[in-house]
Amino acid sequence: MYELMVDIDDCTANDEVIVRAWIDHLQSGELTSEVELALSKQGVNKWRAVFDVADSEDDDSFAYRVGLIARPGAAWSLRIRECNNSADESRTLVEDGDVLTTRKEWLLGTCDTPR
Repeated sequence: MYELMVDIDDCTANDEVIVRAWIDHLQSGELTSEVELALSKQGVNKWRAVFDVADSEDDDSFAYRVGLIARPGAAWSLRIRECNNSADESRTLVEDGDVLTTRKEWLLGTCDTPR
């Protein structure tokens, strides 16, 4: 299991903030395997999804795509963790952050999964 967390800082409850996320566990070149994650809002400007990646003998990674809409200048952070039964066993696989320069931005990347 994996956890994706997105935080948008420096926004108020009155600011329009939208976050959507997709993963694709097949790196074969087809787009039919991309799946939108069911993000749940955790407070004013935090989103979280827990998901699993189908096992594939060909790949030990998945692609992610996150769409952000917020005011320019708002700081964002992204974290993808491997989730295990114990918090001691969980580990961060991707951690990133920056400031939005435009109202709508896309974050794209690949996450290596532990074997």
